Amino acid sequence: EFQDAPLVRSHGGEIKYVYEYILAIAASLPPQAIDALKKNPNVAYAEADFEVYALSQTTPWGVAKIRAPQVWSGYGDKGTGIKVAILDTGIDITHPDLRVVGGVSYVWYTLGNYNDDNGHGTHCAGIVAALDNDIGVVGVSPEAALYAVKVLDMYGSGYLSDVNYGI
Repeated sequence: EFQDAPLVRSHGGEIKYVYEYILAIAASLPPQAIDALKKNPNVAYAEADFEVYALSQTTPWGVAKIRAPQVWSGYGDKGTGIKVAILDTGIDITHPDLRVVGGVSYVWYTLGNYNDDNGHGTHCAGIVAALDNDIGVVGVSPEAALYAVKVLDMYGSGYLSDVNYGI
């Protein structure tokens, strides 16, 4: 057992988790116990737990910075008819916020399968063209058609020759 668990219990703490890979404990404690633990030289820090939750669709800072929303409203252009190839680790073809219409893989172990096995390509695809659908974020061109060109492997690395071929 983590050596500080008895210390937490001695202050009336009810332990929720003793983490396996980080030296930390999640516990419920009376307010005065939190203050006492904060003053203990063997405790690096104590902080309140708080609820986290997924947000409704947002416009990322970068998308707003390049004034994409003004283009959408001023010109009515959200990328309709535009085809965008993402040369990366592939794109998650089941992602609900992305419209992947095709692709190709030049990574040896996934030939014929351009589904993302790293996550980086999916992230980049979201910046470019996440749908305007009330979930996640909205991309720069939410109506653009995405094509996955998988040139990087599950570790995010590959060869310049594959990138060139993808282009």
